[in-house]
Amino acid sequence: MEIQFNTYSSLGGAVKKQLSRGRYTISDRICKLEIIINNEVSSITLDDNHYVPNVKNCSSLPSEPSVRLFDNFLNQFINNNGSNCSLIDALLEYQEANLHYGYQIEDKIFYKLYSKDEKLLNTGLRSQYGAKWIDYSAQLSNGEGIIFDKDNINGLWAMKSSELNNIVYCIDTYGDHLFTLELLPDSLYLQTKNEIIGHNFKVIRSMKLSKNHWFRKIQLHFINLRRKLDI
Repeated sequence: MEIQFNTYSSLGGAVKKQLSRGRYTISDRICKLEIIINNEVSSITLDDNHYVPNVKNCSSLPSEPSVRLFDNFLNQFINNNGSNCSLIDALLEYQEANLHYGYQIEDKIFYKLYSKDEKLLNTGLRSQYGAKWIDYSAQLSNGEGIIFDKDNINGLWAMKSSELNNIVYCIDTYGDHLFTLELLPDSLYLQTKNEIIGHNFKVIRSMKLSKNHWFRKIQLHFINLRRKLDI
């Protein structure tokens, strides 16, 4: 499939998101990846005929932390190597700089919201991220305690503990259950400031967030808002 990294190309934006997650392979100077767009899987190949500044300037909405990480990396790569630099070299260096095995990452514990019922989720917003509902209960039924990306395409997202204060805003999109997760030592992950992306995680704990928990969170939100506005 031919990719044009135009500023407003939805296909180019979807490819850029997947590149930003580090979820691609490179062999013989050819980059191969898969994306989910319009609920269909597409196979993509890239080479050095693609102009790196066009990749950097291609819009990908909604913006994700990994895309911001990728943009910052490409900016620096272009500054160091010129605008006619090699895309394949850039992608190789990006993976080397940002993909790490679980045993190499200092923070081992992360958190993930999820839902046991796909019908309870905001599927419209999730589709913009290429997020598909996964039946984690079925995955955990074998007793191994591992959740994973069944399509092995986008990977799974998890958040740092610092983001737990913001989860009240995410329940419609991601669900009202919370996993406590541990990194697997031999699995690769891409970490940004607030989140981590990987193929699989070990589940340490699973809990349903109570209504009282959410009411208290909302109450505290409005208390803090009033303080800011001096109401």
